[in-house]
Amino acid sequence: MKIYTKGERVLRLEAVVHNTKELRCGRSLEKFPQIVAEAKSILHRFMDALSCIDPCFIADDMLE
Repeated sequence: MKIYTKGERVLRLEAVVHNTKELRCGRSLEKFPQIVAEAKSILHRFMDALSCIDPCFIADDMLE
């Protein structure tokens, strides 16, 4: 997973697959749509986890 930010803004999130064997869906070109779907699913789960973590942090000026 990669997150590109600038300041407090998220510009882009991306999933990079280095080893398609780990996805257990094949490595042939015919399986490419399935590989993309699996990577997209991983990315969505990652974004869900981040959205749960983000509200836990409160800035110091908000406490005052």
